[in-house]
Amino acid sequence: MIYQEFITIIFFTIVNCYLLISFAKKFALLDYPTERKKHKFSTPYIGGLVMGIGCLIISKFYNPNDLQLQTLLLCSFLMSIIGLIDDKFELNVVNKVILQSIPVLIVISKKLFISNLGTYEYLGLVSLGDFSVLITFLCVMFLMNAANYNDGIDGNLISIFTIFLLIIINFIDENNVIYKIILFLIPINIVLFIFNCLVKKELTLFLGDSGSLTIGFLISFICIYCALNDIIDYALIPWIINYLVFEFTSTNISRIINKKKLFNAGDDHLHYLLKKIFVKNYFIIIIINLIFIFNFLTGFLIFKFLGATASIIFFVIYFFIYFYLREKLLHRFKL
Repeated sequence: MIYQEFITIIFFTIVNCYLLISFAKKFALLDYPTERKKHKFSTPYIGGLVMGIGCLIISKFYNPNDLQLQTLLLCSFLMSIIGLIDDKFELNVVNKVILQSIPVLIVISKKLFISNLGTYEYLGLVSLGDFSVLITFLCVMFLMNAANYNDGIDGNLISIFTIFLLIIINFIDENNVIYKIILFLIPINIVLFIFNCLVKKELTLFLGDSGSLTIGFLISFICIYCALNDIIDYALIPWIINYLVFEFTSTNISRIINKKKLFNAGDDHLHYLLKKIFVKNYFIIIIINLIFIFNFLTGFLIFKFLGATASIIFFVIYFFIYFYLREKLLHRFKL
């Protein structure tokens, strides 16, 4: 039965890709080549809308009996629309934040927010108290923009999201209500990956801000849901999103140190550095995901054998190691 559902979602996603590519070309929802954007052809940026409609299909097809998850799926579609508006009209930072806040706050209003950071040796339960909603909001906005930072080369963010889903699903009992949602997001990612970087130019699509924001939105609230429902320990969550956190934080610290503007697009991301070394996108995708997986496995083993407190301490140490090595490479290649 699950294979039939899997195939059905793949079929609908492929159809959506074809239809939305035609729609994007008709209404000029296209990413045009520039000096910074090296693609050769004007390309539809409707990958996020494909993801958003996919969430609607999952919501209708599976209809999870859970208000929080139902709201998350519906608001993922809303986030894809907001991202598409941003892609089309290139909103300023204030308008972006205002619009992005709407679906985030709707989901939070359904009690899907962080009330504590877990229990640790020597510390006990770390409660957030009255700051729960604010910290949840900031964390979600952080991760959405971290996802946006990592959408610089074809297939990169989609591959990161797929690995994230595969890691998460291994912690979940298949009878849990979120299991099928995550399982059904995987074929949507597979189809998007194919249309993003493997098909001929007439059928290529980009995620755009719509796609990166929707993926970051889903990653954030899936993590929160899993933590709240004791599926995954709070101390493991940072390791499951390690690369997004490391790269986003490192990029912004580096820009502050080098007195660069934080919100301007730039080529100071790790994937651009790797592009200078390896040229081929698939090498870069493999390397980034190996870093992601290696860090997670290391963090998981530390958590399992040394406990939650040691896990968080080593996460911070790992970040500084990552930042140091990244700065060395950036300086070496003068990025």
